[in-house]
Amino acid sequence: MSITPFYKNSLQSITTTSLILLSVITFGIVVNFITSKTVVEQNDVYGKYSIDNTMFAGKQANWQKQHFEFEITKDDTLRFYVLNNGKKIRTDKRKIIFTNTGYVSALWKFNLENDSLTHHCISSTPILYRYPFKFRYVFLSKKYNNMYFVKKRWFE
Repeated sequence: MSITPFYKNSLQSITTTSLILLSVITFGIVVNFITSKTVVEQNDVYGKYSIDNTMFAGKQANWQKQHFEFEITKDDTLRFYVLNNGKKIRTDKRKIIFTNTGYVSALWKFNLENDSLTHHCISSTPILYRYPFKFRYVFLSKKYNNMYFVKKRWFE
């Protein structure tokens, strides 16, 4: 009959515990990466946006996608386009001001809120919603309620 020294069982127990602890830490890091919200930097904001018709799919969302889009240019201007059969028939421009002091993501606002001289869709600053790997802007329209825009093309 052989006797196993006590330190072999202790070493095996420490190794098993270490592997479990390492697995839990690794799992936590991966879950945090996958579920953490996107950090939107100022350069990420620039680009073209279209209606996200996957948010609330249906006739209204499809119609909005065919009739509205906007872009934010590097000269800090929002250009809102009204479309007809893919052609721009109206353009409204508004200057934006970045106000991201103290925040994780780049936030911006319009210089003048509730501007009655511009298109009703862009009369007030939209809300930024961040998700893992993407973000969207939601504009409150007096006629259509919430309009969900996602980025469709990034500037080079």
